[in-house]
Amino acid sequence: GINAEEWGNRLVMSTCAVDLEANRSFLNNLLTRALEDCIQDGSIPQDAESFFPSWDIRISRRPDLAHVCTTAVMQGANLYARHHRLTPQCRTWSEAMITKLQSYNALTEARQTIQVSIAGNGFVNFTFVDSNLPNLTTLPSVKSTTRARPRPPAPQSSGNALSLAEIEGLKHQMAAALDRALRESVLQGLLPPQAADFFPPWEMRRPKRAEMAHVSTVAVMQAANAFAKANGVASRSRTWSEIMLSLLQSYNLKTEQGEAIHVAVAGNGFVNFTVAGRGLDNPPHNGQNPVAVQTFSIESIGTLESFFVEKHGTPRQGSYASLARARMSLRPDIHVTALEGLEEFSHVWLVFIFHSNNSNGFRPRIQPPRLGGRKMGVFATRSPHRINPLGLSLVKLERVEGRMLHFSGVDLIDGTPIVDIKPYHPADCEPNYVIPEWLKAIPVVAIKVVFTNEATQQLREFVPRLKFFADFEEIKSAIEQSLEQDPRSLHTKSKHECGIYGFAIDQLNVIYRMSDSGELEVVRVEMRDAHSPRMRTSEWLAGINAQQNSVTQEVMYSSDSENDMWERDPASL
Repeated sequence: GINAEEWGNRLVMSTCAVDLEANRSFLNNLLTRALEDCIQDGSIPQDAESFFPSWDIRISRRPDLAHVCTTAVMQGANLYARHHRLTPQCRTWSEAMITKLQSYNALTEARQTIQVSIAGNGFVNFTFVDSNLPNLTTLPSVKSTTRARPRPPAPQSSGNALSLAEIEGLKHQMAAALDRALRESVLQGLLPPQAADFFPPWEMRRPKRAEMAHVSTVAVMQAANAFAKANGVASRSRTWSEIMLSLLQSYNLKTEQGEAIHVAVAGNGFVNFTVAGRGLDNPPHNGQNPVAVQTFSIESIGTLESFFVEKHGTPRQGSYASLARARMSLRPDIHVTALEGLEEFSHVWLVFIFHSNNSNGFRPRIQPPRLGGRKMGVFATRSPHRINPLGLSLVKLERVEGRMLHFSGVDLIDGTPIVDIKPYHPADCEPNYVIPEWLKAIPVVAIKVVFTNEATQQLREFVPRLKFFADFEEIKSAIEQSLEQDPRSLHTKSKHECGIYGFAIDQLNVIYRMSDSGELEVVRVEMRDAHSPRMRTSEWLAGINAQQNSVTQEVMYSSDSENDMWERDPASL
């Protein structure tokens, strides 16, 4: 909506604001470090590094969005997918890289803060704070990887709603647009070549929530699920829908009367179509437009280093694992005097971001683990799948050492962004509280945890190499506390047919199983490194099954040998 002269002026202003050459080496090093860390934690495959071209950092074509950017992550993901005949994971890889980059809180040689964000299908953008950037919308330093999904316009009064004939016409028109988007997405390599075979007819319907859109289709989600099932891979229904969404939005769809058609994705892949300015049935607020939504930018004050590496094995409440430890260093640009007086408190509240939440859209009702499949409103639970991914955790403050805070009794994973710290106050404990019956009905029972002799010896050997523990009994008790609440979900139990499970803590991989007596038995402890396969994946399970079969064959061989010996010379046994 601007003329060429103004656009050129913006571009000149942006390029003059940041000396790209002076910062190129710095950004190259940051990206290289992030890629190595992503490969090490398994968020990017170990053999992917060879597919990355040079970082090729360039001036952004959108000077109103960022100073410089790189498409190398997107290119690497596409090349890797083409080589292995997989669906490209451009956006996923870029988000993994951005999570690492944001955790570094890096400053340039000129002491400038760098904000990182993602655009399109994997562009990584860098913005130098306090440098000139025309019309820059402030980028949050936390959760900036989340794509703001286009929403249909606010519902209007149903007085100008579409007629049944107009609805039918819209269905046919959108089916044709979807056909075009599907063809182009396959031709451009955005979807696998054989993806079109899995698409059912474009069944356009009125959405169950009439205030959401005029017509909707679930065909993209169904196709992604069918493709995943046929090829034995994870479903990418949300990704497929967003690919189709990008193409549909580029068409600038309009009705025969010239009315704009808005396209959006909801849930796990519903594609919704809304005609601008036309009423929807059952509009909220008695036909009046809802109150405008306020938005805010939140900055992290530090990143947590935690004993827990991943969600599996992390307790649902920190009080279940009093020995679990973590630490956080206050962000360098926040003056250390902000911590004065905090050491006088024994406990603090940590306000944090659910940064590893892979939720595909907001759902007003979820299934809490203790309800056995029954659904509950999200605001009546502590689920991480929320409109705003904010969490609150009560932890024990062990000590304050300069800028470093040490905690125990934590239930947060490594890399969690902390956005605020509040001291615990006696007024926070309300004696006359009331909780629903479903919370009272299922008592918290600790499962007995035992270690095999081999696992005990392995753990004792690895203690000197740990980050958070230097005492064998303490780390052993911490592992027991993590397992006492049985971290296995129903999905995990059904996937692990061999009955062997594992989770990562500190520098260790802990392998365990459920014994016949109902105890959780730790059977092996390993040091985790960059070459260790991610646990609970198909690769890891295949290795575990192979080891189990090997052990079984050894036992059978030993048994046969003893039987032969018994037949030859009973006295020799």
